[in-house]
Amino acid sequence: MKRLLLIATFLTLSFIPAYAQQEVGRGEFSWQYSYLRRDVSSLGGSSQKKMPAGFGVSISGNITRAIAIVGDVSYNWDRSSNFLGGPDFKSHSFIFLTGPRFYIRGDKITFFGQFMLGLANTRDEFSQRLMMMMIKDTNFALDIGSGMDVNLSDRISLRLFQFDYIPTHRSGDWQDNFRIKTGIVFRFGHYR
Repeated sequence: MKRLLLIATFLTLSFIPAYAQQEVGRGEFSWQYSYLRRDVSSLGGSSQKKMPAGFGVSISGNITRAIAIVGDVSYNWDRSSNFLGGPDFKSHSFIFLTGPRFYIRGDKITFFGQFMLGLANTRDEFSQRLMMMMIKDTNFALDIGSGMDVNLSDRISLRLFQFDYIPTHRSGDWQDNFRIKTGIVFRFGHYR
């Protein structure tokens, strides 16, 4: 009986360091570079437009070690000129999202998946010679995404990648938008 009690005590005490390593902060703040490829309604119909310039910020509050609630905002823009007589194009896109994020946390690497809801606000300008057309819209948006963080320390991670599929509902149709983000993540607070 004493031997069984000693083994049980040893096993219980050996899990304390593992449990302490599993603690996570109260939440995270991230700053990221954002690349967006989205559907654009243009003079000749609909097309995919690359928007390579952009940034995003997100803040999350951890409910448990594996679940957090996230608020995410990104802004992307593009400006292209056509010297052969075609239309010049300017585009701006704000995306506001919120929802749950699910984590698989490790010592060095953290994986996550998320499902969020929100709004996409876009402004597209087409100009050709003396004509100009502007399309401004605010539409319902979804986000289905995943990513991977490399833990540099207890407080800082490198967001190696985050890939998001963001369909938006515009004029009765769903438009396919894709976003890739990379950046830095700061964790704050500790559980008591």
